[in-house]
Amino acid sequence: MDFFFLGARRRIRRLRQTFSFEFINRSGSIIDAYTIESGPTTSPQPIPQTGWSLLSVDSEELTREDGAAVNAFDGNTSTIWHTKYAGGSPAHPHDIRIALGDTYQLDGFRYLPRQDGGDNGRIKQYAFYVSNDGSSWGAPVATGSFADNASEQASWFAAPVSGAYVRLVALSAYDGDPWTS
Repeated sequence: MDFFFLGARRRIRRLRQTFSFEFINRSGSIIDAYTIESGPTTSPQPIPQTGWSLLSVDSEELTREDGAAVNAFDGNTSTIWHTKYAGGSPAHPHDIRIALGDTYQLDGFRYLPRQDGGDNGRIKQYAFYVSNDGSSWGAPVATGSFADNASEQASWFAAPVSGAYVRLVALSAYDGDPWTS
């Protein structure tokens, strides 16, 4: 499983516009011309993962496999975060909090379910939060359900939001088991 956060610029919902101006003297000759462009110039780009660190996680499996929470954002699609199952399995919700290393303007996030062929713990319902200080989270900026497949999926926020910390809460899994992976 891997997460990618999209942002570092505002998503503007208007078309790109171009305005041209010509300055003409009294004899009708063009003495100067200007073109002004406005509107979006870039698409959302992934935020570099190099500065990310784990703020906290409610559960991770470290006994029977390397299911460490940092695997969720290590950039390696063959590693996964898996909640604890050896010696007991805490129930949903499961919570992972990540420090981004800087403040970014976020437009959404992408979720890549585990790519090893397993489907246990695949997130069904989720809530996503953004914070400036890593302790005050407020209302979720996105809620919903992911599709039950191994494809990368995106969740776009209704409006861009600024923050230095993100929190994903897995509310349920498709298989009905208590795990998140």
